[in-house]
Amino acid sequence: MEAARQLLGKDRSLVENIKSLGVGSGDVVYTATDLTRLPLPKPDREMLRGLKRRELWLGWVYLSLREVIGDKGTIVTPTFSYDYARSNAPFFYEKSPGEVCNFSEYVRTLKGAVRSLHPLFSLTAVGPRAREICDNVGKSAYGQRSAFSRLRKAGTIFLFLGAPLGESLTYAHHLEQLYGVNHYFNKVFDAPVYKDGEPVPGPWLAFVRYLGCDIEIYIHRFEKHLRDKGLLRVRKTAKGEMQAVACDVVHEEGLNCLAANPWFFIEKPVYIRLDQSNLEIFDKSVPSRLVGFVDKT
Repeated sequence: MEAARQLLGKDRSLVENIKSLGVGSGDVVYTATDLTRLPLPKPDREMLRGLKRRELWLGWVYLSLREVIGDKGTIVTPTFSYDYARSNAPFFYEKSPGEVCNFSEYVRTLKGAVRSLHPLFSLTAVGPRAREICDNVGKSAYGQRSAFSRLRKAGTIFLFLGAPLGESLTYAHHLEQLYGVNHYFNKVFDAPVYKDGEPVPGPWLAFVRYLGCDIEIYIHRFEKHLRDKGLLRVRKTAKGEMQAVACDVVHEEGLNCLAANPWFFIEKPVYIRLDQSNLEIFDKSVPSRLVGFVDKT
């Protein structure tokens, strides 16, 4: 971390960019970060002794954020574990890596970081409001008792550092669950989950697309909507853009967009009808699971 501090002393460009987006002391910031699309400083050879460039840059990004929000601010990152769903791999709360980006995994491993307990869509926060956001959440990835629902209550600012809103706003799926769109459903996941070495009973739920129905996520339309209304703060850089918008704005505008068009966050309307005569309960043990077959007529 000391080398990252030296790098910050040499290059404060990210600090100034973040401040220009309206982020300030004490803020709660949810950040999606792509190092490949950030203008990164060139470290001195001495700074790199025993470190990889990526490690140094991650520390620089963290310290830049911390410089802006101060000790009273909180940083939140997505630490999703896609392998849990892809390969039915067990989830270990303390060890399973976040697979979203290098920065989110960096934050997960920081001293004092708090991770929400969901094996697929966890969030990790570090700062005085970390437990308020991530502790004692429900077993659904999105919805009323999820970590996502607490972002709005905490007055969070979404901050996109190289990873634009149109590619990174997972909160859109939380809004889709609140609204109740037709093209998603609550899927049950019951691969093992462990915390403190002990199994944690499920089932775990996630609001996901019906597969095989030509449903393509398209959040870029919402990014354009916010940009056109002057609600998305933008800072252009040599490698693209940094963006910021209040969670409260995303919440209200997103629900309004869904009310006008329930397919607003996907490429085109897709109607899902279930043939009620073709539903089968195949497991009556607790918890029971329901499998729906799509009516293609």
